[in-house]
Amino acid sequence: MRELFERAEEVVSAYFARQRAVPSEGRIEIFDERYVLMRGASLSVEFFDLVRDLLGPSRTDEADEFARNILFDLAHAMGKADARAFHAKMELSDPIARLSAGPVHFAFAGWAFVDIHEDARAVPSEEFVLTYDHPYSFEADAWLRAGRRSAWPVCVMGAGYSSGWCEESFGVELVAAEVACRACGDDHCRFVMAPPSRIEARIAERVGSSLPTPPQGRRYHIPDFFARKRLEDELRRARDELEERVRERTAALERANRELTRQMEERAAIERRLAEAERLEALGRLSAGIAHDFNNLLTVINTNAEMLAGQVTDPSQAADLAREILEAGHRAKGLTEQLLVFGRHDVDSTGPVDLSATVARMEAMLRRLVTGRIRLSTRLPDAPATIDANAVQIEQTILNLVVNARDAIEGTGHVEVSVEVAGDRVQLSVADDGCGMDDDVRARIFDPFFTTKEAGRGNGLGMAIVYGVVQRSRGTIAVESTVGQGTRVVVEFPRSTTAATQEAAEPRVSEAIPATSRTILLLDDDDAVRTTLGRWLRRRGHVVHEAATLDDARAIYDAHGDAIDVLLSDVVLRGESGAPFARTVHAERSDVRVVLITGYAGDHEGVKAARDEGICALQKPLDLVRLAGLVEGEDGGP
Repeated sequence: MRELFERAEEVVSAYFARQRAVPSEGRIEIFDERYVLMRGASLSVEFFDLVRDLLGPSRTDEADEFARNILFDLAHAMGKADARAFHAKMELSDPIARLSAGPVHFAFAGWAFVDIHEDARAVPSEEFVLTYDHPYSFEADAWLRAGRRSAWPVCVMGAGYSSGWCEESFGVELVAAEVACRACGDDHCRFVMAPPSRIEARIAERVGSSLPTPPQGRRYHIPDFFARKRLEDELRRARDELEERVRERTAALERANRELTRQMEERAAIERRLAEAERLEALGRLSAGIAHDFNNLLTVINTNAEMLAGQVTDPSQAADLAREILEAGHRAKGLTEQLLVFGRHDVDSTGPVDLSATVARMEAMLRRLVTGRIRLSTRLPDAPATIDANAVQIEQTILNLVVNARDAIEGTGHVEVSVEVAGDRVQLSVADDGCGMDDDVRARIFDPFFTTKEAGRGNGLGMAIVYGVVQRSRGTIAVESTVGQGTRVVVEFPRSTTAATQEAAEPRVSEAIPATSRTILLLDDDDAVRTTLGRWLRRRGHVVHEAATLDDARAIYDAHGDAIDVLLSDVVLRGESGAPFARTVHAERSDVRVVLITGYAGDHEGVKAARDEGICALQKPLDLVRLAGLVEGEDGGP
């Protein structure tokens, strides 16, 4: 191998000849690779002392074992990486040439000089073996210069680096063990390198010939990752045993589980009902938020419609259109109340409702709803059919039943809505000649989210809402249906002994302009609502300061506080509430009229506390006649 090593000296010399040091940049470069100089003692005797200090005097053996393992693993990885980079830069492909570059590189880099024994078998197989010396190992030097002796070989990084380099060069897993060390009092530092499965046998073969018989108590250090391999084998055996125990335990658990399942089936019905109740509660919370946002939109619609209706001069055209918008807006408000009914977020508002008159009033709308392909007819009694219920909920019930009947008809068909009075009961029925239902579908018709309609045509809530309204009104509901022949839904309510009140008058339009102008601070985080209300107030002759956030409102109040006559504040703002600010203004300025507006039903976000302190609160979409009275002092002033 002499010729190869001479060639390696030329290659490595050329490599290290291209050396450049730039201390001002903290940079050392060799052949365009960056290198780092380190004190040898810091990676040897001082590192062992550091680990001993960390673990304490009672754990010296454990500390030394940990230090040896970590230094070997680190050096082994460095040797492989350095060899890979050097081979690529110097374009070395032959395994022997790659190996020969290693000891020379080792010497140039300051690790140690390498003297390879003649019994070397450098082959890419399990037969690989090297015996070699490091006469000038930096690790042994560090111990000797510190005046220290060791009971075990100390050239751990030398063993790791050289075995890593050779492993990369030959493509064979290798390990090196130091069998003699100057730090132990030996004449030289000697190593044996071989595959992990052969290292102990190779050492034993050489004891008494190339290797001295170790002194009493001396042990060779075989790097720990091979001990870890033995540990992995033990762990694998333990894992197999554990898996068998797990299989046996699993079988026992399955037997117990079958018994438990039998017992749990008795509780399944209760748990399903609980899950449905939780879903309904979640839907209720969602419906409250939807109602709030929808009411904001309705405020814009209704306010603009009222302004339009108050301005037009031809009542036969634009004014009629505007009033239809107002009527639709008030009906839409009723729809949002139904969301709150289903989510249990409304406050019951019941009274006598004439069911016959309600159907008659809705008939024109229902005819438009079913379209021209389906004929709608009604059968209504001459006498009042009065029940105690929420009028808006009853309208929604009728609407949902007719929509379901319509959707059950493909092509042409007939839907009949009838009301009958029988003794102390009032009966509402909606019948169709559509596709009908089988028993399984009919049994689930009132389940929330259950629907047989195609995607986009229904969400499975219509009949669940109907069921909730009927239950709240102390009624009963029954479904008669035959596949291919149609369906009839019959709802019965207790007959009321109180006469129904007169239907609400047509939505009012606030047309009269007040004589006195007010200065108003308007706080609402919805741009459309704030802009629309501001326009309506200015059109009535008032001065309006608009604020989208509490910070804006406080700044305006601080700047114009003396001039402000009215605070008109939304309750729910983005991430905060306007109620505390309104209560503060009300407490500080008794001359300022404070009005809260909210899109939520009932008491929400401090509304109740504000009302208790004498602050008025209006629900969106706003009754502008009522709002005008509050703002201008004509109705319910402070």
